[in-house]
Amino acid sequence: MLQFNRWQTGFILLIVAFGAYFTVPNFFPADKIPPGLPKSQLTLGLDLQGGSYLLLEVDTDKVLADRMSNLLGDIRTALRGASSGSRDRITYADLERQGNTITVRIRDEAEVDEALDRLRDLSQPLGAFGGLGRNIAIRNDGTLITLEMTPEAEQFYAANAVQDSIEVVRRRIDAMGTKEPLIQKSGENRLVVQVPGDSDSEALKNVINRTGQLSFHMVDPSVSLADAQRGLLPPRRIMLPTDDDPSPYLVLEENPLIPAVSGMRRARMSASALPSCSMSGSFPPR
Repeated sequence: MLQFNRWQTGFILLIVAFGAYFTVPNFFPADKIPPGLPKSQLTLGLDLQGGSYLLLEVDTDKVLADRMSNLLGDIRTALRGASSGSRDRITYADLERQGNTITVRIRDEAEVDEALDRLRDLSQPLGAFGGLGRNIAIRNDGTLITLEMTPEAEQFYAANAVQDSIEVVRRRIDAMGTKEPLIQKSGENRLVVQVPGDSDSEALKNVINRTGQLSFHMVDPSVSLADAQRGLLPPRRIMLPTDDDPSPYLVLEENPLIPAVSGMRRARMSASALPSCSMSGSFPPR
């Protein structure tokens, strides 16, 4: 028969009392826990109390497309000389985008070297220390210059979009007051979301799928409000309403100054990378 010293017995009883103190609240409804007891309770999984299960897919193709659209605007700015502080405009005949590749043909062969110097400034390192490669590769064939997103950049932007999506989904679910959702990556661009105790998967899906984007555009003061209201807008300009009475509309450059923020990145929230639900379901408790 086991024999315990008095101090050993006291230590065991202390552990039992400590466990009971944190276990008792689980026998009461969350809003009727007696005073003096902890307010936290154990969260049961889907197999014990049921809940919602969602499989989300992040639209990484949209993220990469937005990056290329922004790059298109940066190329125009660089060739105008606006980004380099130069007033010399480099003229080009064609500027086309196909997938993750942009080609531009310089009219004057003598300006090709200058154009390459300006466009090389658009090639930026990836990651905090630049050890992940560069965002675009630049090459030329005579007067034709090609800018292509590198495979490293595609993986980097897609991975960031997925990670940012996890944070966005978590914030949106937490705002509903739901306790301890499980959100984890599945495969390359999918997220698994498990929310114990929430059986309304459609409402949960609607909250997660809310679309929100934030982008920053330069105002174009050269266009008069009267011309804009008559539809006389220059190319790549948009008109948006404001809450300002003296000037109810603003004419903006179509291409954003800062990439769009969509639910997940800082100017990133990639955004653009807002997840879309591809499968959902509710599970009853066992």
